[in-house]
Amino acid sequence: MPRTSDILLRLAREGTGERVSLGEIVAALRGRAYALLVVVLGLPNCLPMVPPVPFVSGVLLGLVGVQLVVGRPSPWLPEWLLARSLARGDFEAYLARALPWLHRLERFAKPRLAFFERRGAMRLVGLALVACKKTETANVSA
Repeated sequence: MPRTSDILLRLAREGTGERVSLGEIVAALRGRAYALLVVVLGLPNCLPMVPPVPFVSGVLLGLVGVQLVVGRPSPWLPEWLLARSLARGDFEAYLARALPWLHRLERFAKPRLAFFERRGAMRLVGLALVACKKTETANVSA
């Protein structure tokens, strides 16, 4: 099974056209896009950020959780967002800066619990994300 970094590198090198869209990235990653979204959207809730950023990322993380609960094979994003693109050169530059971090994450996040590869288990993970978002919202309003 290819690593996420390998998939992104292949997309950068073998893609056609001058631009890389978010839709192409999600299509290449398929179900793995969930893991990347959870990491990217979870970071603002772990790091000190200005007030609206953790809330917005938390809401988006809750929406990712809902998609996992309903069993979507890959994340749904609005068409206007999927159409957003970067110049291929910029995508390659961003990827070059992100690869060392992604390689560290991949070394740490090796598959361990095969149970979570099942569709029902991923729904439980989504439920946990939604529950965490619900708890965060309750703590903010208190």
